[in-house]
Amino acid sequence: MKKYLFLSVILMFLIISGFDFEPATGVNWEKVNSFKGVDVFQKKTVKQGKDFAHEYILFRYENTTNNVVEIKWKLNIWYGVHCRSCSLPSPGEYDLSIKLKPGETITGNVNDTDKRLRIYSRNLKKSSSSKLTKIEFKNIR
Repeated sequence: MKKYLFLSVILMFLIISGFDFEPATGVNWEKVNSFKGVDVFQKKTVKQGKDFAHEYILFRYENTTNNVVEIKWKLNIWYGVHCRSCSLPSPGEYDLSIKLKPGETITGNVNDTDKRLRIYSRNLKKSSSSKLTKIEFKNIR
């Protein structure tokens, strides 16, 4: 019985501590997780100019509750096998939070510079460009 209780506590800790996912592969919104009644979605988009074409991952947060909800997390992002933000000290630029009113939706767009709403994925004009391979919302609370 103690063994099952211990495993349950470990599983609950892993569920509460965060979630990770692969970057979006499509241009339609994909739900990646839900926390405290906030549904988190992502999609891929491209920002193109005369001399560049950059792929980004956009985020959308939907508060499905009748309450004000704030979530906080550390954003960890991987390019290839290298985590760009994992070893950075906290608090820092990758420690993020978002507060939503009841029923509110906040949606990123290609011109956002806010890491909560848009993450750089890769340069489409350079075949040697590092590609975003993993996104993690760590220590979500």
